Amino acid sequence: MFYIYILYSEVAEIYYVGQTNDPDRRLDEHNNPEANGFTGRYRPWAMVLRFQVSETRGNAMIIENYLKGRKSKVCFSTPVLSSLYVSYRLIFL
Repeated sequence: MFYIYILYSEVAEIYYVGQTNDPDRRLDEHNNPEANGFTGRYRPWAMVLRFQVSETRGNAMIIENYLKGRKSKVCFSTPVLSSLYVSYRLIFL
């Protein structure tokens, strides 16, 4: 099963959207001090939302790209995150 996850960096006040088959492992990787990618600059990260989306990575990537195209502080505020999950469940199930 693949998941969409949204991370938040309180230090930088930014969100990050990703997809994976193991959200806990990915959070650890994003917070690993040896990681030097985009997320490495804004540690620590907290996972604010994760939800199952598909049995295939391809479908998860489609949803991830859709969300990345709408990334903003307003879009990923806590009330919007809650409604996003409800909307997802209604649309994709």
